[in-house]
Amino acid sequence: MSTVHQTEALTTMIQSLEERRVNELSELKAQLHLTGESMRPVNLIKSAANELTGNKNVKSYLLQAGIGLAVGFLTKKAVEDSKVNRNGKLIGNMAEMGLNNLTANQYAMVKLAAPIVFGLIVNFIKTRKEKRAHRKSIATQ
Repeated sequence: MSTVHQTEALTTMIQSLEERRVNELSELKAQLHLTGESMRPVNLIKSAANELTGNKNVKSYLLQAGIGLAVGFLTKKAVEDSKVNRNGKLIGNMAEMGLNNLTANQYAMVKLAAPIVFGLIVNFIKTRKEKRAHRKSIATQ
């Protein structure tokens, strides 16, 4: 009688182990699929971008660099007049480099002064365009 009881116990143990094996195999396949998806180049780039933008220091640095480039570019465009002379280009390049350096080193000051400077640059560009339009209208008359 004990052999029948032991046989039934072994059969139940074998069935439970087979069920466990099937479950673990399906979990392993699902994990393999997730790992394969996460290793795709597109997903790697996405996760790297999320990590970069999730860090406050990196966000601050990117914002600082963007403001520096924008201010430098706008100043260069406002100063240089490529049709008139080469000195304008030289001064524009120097202004761009100087402002890029200033924004990289003195971000707090630039953050406070940026709206004022931006307004001045926009006004300067508008008046320069108006003067050009006025000169063209005088020349055509």
